[in-house]
Amino acid sequence: MLVNMDKLLGNMKSKPIAGPKLLSLDNTHTCKVNLDSLIIDGQTVQSEPVHTSQSGYNLALSFGICVDEQSEKSYLSISFIILPGEFDAILPWPFRFPITISILDLKGSKKNISHSIPWDARKVIFNRPASNANVSFQITQFCLVDILRANSNTYVQDGFIFVQLHINFMESCAQPTPNKEWLKTTQDPIQTNILENMMTN
Repeated sequence: MLVNMDKLLGNMKSKPIAGPKLLSLDNTHTCKVNLDSLIIDGQTVQSEPVHTSQSGYNLALSFGICVDEQSEKSYLSISFIILPGEFDAILPWPFRFPITISILDLKGSKKNISHSIPWDARKVIFNRPASNANVSFQITQFCLVDILRANSNTYVQDGFIFVQLHINFMESCAQPTPNKEWLKTTQDPIQTNILENMMTN
């Protein structure tokens, strides 16, 4: 039986080669997160894994709702996780690149709500994963749920928020970060203003 090679090659070209989901060219990955579902179900949801390159690190984010016992306020919790990857044996460890996680401003006003995770050599979350994923770095109070609801036109669309992971490969950390600087939070003006208004009202 003769095979039409032109047709066979055409079919092969039309079918994308399966592979891992990769960071965008600007070293970011954006997750669409169902905020309403997180609030109602109270479950933790992990994003689809994303690779920094075809042979790079395997990363993920997870999302949940945390309630502060004293204030009884609900917060969006976001965790960063390094997962085992196929090419871990040839990658440099520990993972040394600054990480920024942002809830995107959907109006394009650059008022993202962002937190950065500085590198610390003493933290096992940056080491090469064993058989399972590393312990996650959890930001339990990433943002008040009330802030997202009060600014639904800015951060929420049809019950969804968009969370962006950015890895800064232009900067490789070499020194451990002091404990007091372990979690550095960058608040945009809109978040600061809302918090001030909530405290005064």
